Amino acid sequence: MSMSMEYATAPPSASQETAHPFGAKYLFLRVATALLRFLADVARQRAPPPEPLPSDIEKSELLVQSREPGRTIRVAVYRKKGTPPRQGPQPVHLNWHGSGYIIPCFGFDQKFCAFLAASAGVVVLDCDYRKAPEHVYPAALNDVLDVVAHVRSLPNEFDATRVTLGGFSAGGSLALCAAALLGPLRQVAGVAAIYANPDLTSLDAQAPSRTFELGVNVPQWTRRFYYACTFVAPWSLADARISAAKADPDAFPAHVFLACGEGDNLHQNNAAFYEKLKAANHPDVVFMSVENAAHSFEKSKVEWPERVQKVFDGVKEMLLKIQEK
Repeated sequence: MSMSMEYATAPPSASQETAHPFGAKYLFLRVATALLRFLADVARQRAPPPEPLPSDIEKSELLVQSREPGRTIRVAVYRKKGTPPRQGPQPVHLNWHGSGYIIPCFGFDQKFCAFLAASAGVVVLDCDYRKAPEHVYPAALNDVLDVVAHVRSLPNEFDATRVTLGGFSAGGSLALCAAALLGPLRQVAGVAAIYANPDLTSLDAQAPSRTFELGVNVPQWTRRFYYACTFVAPWSLADARISAAKADPDAFPAHVFLACGEGDNLHQNNAAFYEKLKAANHPDVVFMSVENAAHSFEKSKVEWPERVQKVFDGVKEMLLKIQEK
């Protein structure tokens, strides 16, 4: 069955949510997605249990009201103990997990979120978002923007001048798109995207290295399936609200951090995006190329290897730099 997409020439409105036409293709996508989710659940059950939270970190959960009446967005809040919830305004970092836009992985970034809350002087909000094919684009992006709006509506709790976004894989791609939308309005101070895809139109890029110890290889045909699940007319992969690299470099906030493994097919896209921002004289853009690593490199081992820790230290350094201003 073909997974190609056709798009109208007229750009959709910023919040326009559509749906897959009901038919054989949609049924195929639903069945295939259900199988992938089942396999992901089996892998989770066989994986080692997650590490307990550090003793100096506390975690709570809240539900953020979405733009749709009666629907909420799940958020996990990580704070350093001894920081009263309303001592604010405090710097805040929002994180979105990887998913291929279709796999529910909320909570998988707990170790990373706890690390930032403990070391970077921020409150970390780990945020969920809707998944395709049940909820096609821009449902996920709207959820991202709704949580940012919620944070900015609490100026006594969160410092509106020190709101940063970030994420992994599809979550990082969403963070980049949101940052480009909000950066010109100075609503976001920085963005950190780890093995994200800044350019979804580039489907044939190959990893610079075919060998890796950490992570997994995600073949391009898999991404084509993810995108077929997620994007329907009139949305185009060339839209800057999907492929952040298509946005004007001036749209991004003052601090951009990128990281990708050299064994990841997305490495070339990240390197090209970095070069684009550098050529435009972006004030602070960093790209870390991770040796001997592919996609999801930080989830391969319970203990982070030095090269993985270096990436997360880079995110921490960006957040601390923003707080010094």
